[in-house]
Amino acid sequence: MAAMRFKWRWLAAGFVAGAFFAFAGWRAGAEMNSKDSPFLQRNLQRFPEADANGDGVLTESEARDYMQKAGTVTPKRRQDAGKNADQGTGQDADEVTSQPSSKMTPEGSMADAEPTFSNVSYGPYPANVLDFWKAPSDKPTPLVVYIHGGGFVGGDKAKGRNDDAISQCLKDGISFASINYRFRAEAPVQDIVRDCARAIQFLRYKSKEWSIDKPRVAAYGGSAGASSSLWLAFHDDLADPDNPDPVLRESSRLCVAGANSTQCSCDVEQWTEAVGPYPGQRSDAETFELYHFKSKDDLYTAEGKRIRADVDMLGLMSKDDAPFFAYNPAPMDPPTNHGQYVHHPRHALALKKQAEEVGLECAVFVQGTPVPGGLTPPQYMWKFLYDHLGVKAASAPVSAPAQPPAATMPSKSQKEGP
Repeated sequence: MAAMRFKWRWLAAGFVAGAFFAFAGWRAGAEMNSKDSPFLQRNLQRFPEADANGDGVLTESEARDYMQKAGTVTPKRRQDAGKNADQGTGQDADEVTSQPSSKMTPEGSMADAEPTFSNVSYGPYPANVLDFWKAPSDKPTPLVVYIHGGGFVGGDKAKGRNDDAISQCLKDGISFASINYRFRAEAPVQDIVRDCARAIQFLRYKSKEWSIDKPRVAAYGGSAGASSSLWLAFHDDLADPDNPDPVLRESSRLCVAGANSTQCSCDVEQWTEAVGPYPGQRSDAETFELYHFKSKDDLYTAEGKRIRADVDMLGLMSKDDAPFFAYNPAPMDPPTNHGQYVHHPRHALALKKQAEEVGLECAVFVQGTPVPGGLTPPQYMWKFLYDHLGVKAASAPVSAPAQPPAATMPSKSQKEGP
């Protein structure tokens, strides 16, 4: 199998700068501005040109417009997201009207294929949309789901359409999906990861129609997409058998996960122990606003601790979780800025340490870690995913066991989320 390239787009103008949690979350309701948001105040100082009307106050709308011009948030995403907004509830899921659009060459290559279904709504929010590529097969196929990065403030599922992974997966009989989710302007992180979970549940709900093998579902991504994939891999199953919404009756679990430039936890209080102290000064608001809390004190209330524990991948991890791959390629040097801090190799090493303690299979790489078989870490990620999906690749270097995994859902006790 040819080497698959993972291209993380460093977003322009410094609002996101490729870093996880770089943009403090806006809250729903009245529009925030630099008078009441420390984050907007700091960015007004750094990017005065974002103040479109020149009144000395940076509003949420002005910041969003500036991000769009910088390429961080695309208007097209929001426009596309609303096309099938009535299709995301379970009651309406059978009425999805997206038409097949695959364009195969005469030779049968799907390298340039359009999604089989585009902008299918999987939930009640405009951003809850996904693209799906159906692999040609006369039997149910395994599924790989791409979750884009962007600090939970930017990015788009369209990024996955440029990934060589799509064409290779289709050639090897693996269906592919790429999802969007809400950003921190609209939802706290504990709800954003549940958007991702609902996407997995929706895909399983469509398994008969789209010929998906329910037990063999994998997810991968970079940065925010990496941490979301790991959260899905480690969190208890969100399936609710008695829920009136049939989508929510499905399992949210994965059989394997891949994470590139990941964080060890979405509980940022865990980062100091894993990585060390933050380089320089950091506003308290950058921490508590991630969860849409009103103050730093909320982090330490009973509810705050419960929410942080619910998104702490280190604490959620147990032996019966999905095996995972992680690769943080940044230098091991002490971090000197935010981007280095949130993608530091020590995040990956903290995950490896926890996996070894609980007895969970993992493949973790940082600079200097030998990769089996002479592969690169990205190549090995695909070998790892293929092995656990039970797929034999059409071309080297990926190898896989002859027998697919047992057709049973990954087991873990269910619990309700916030």
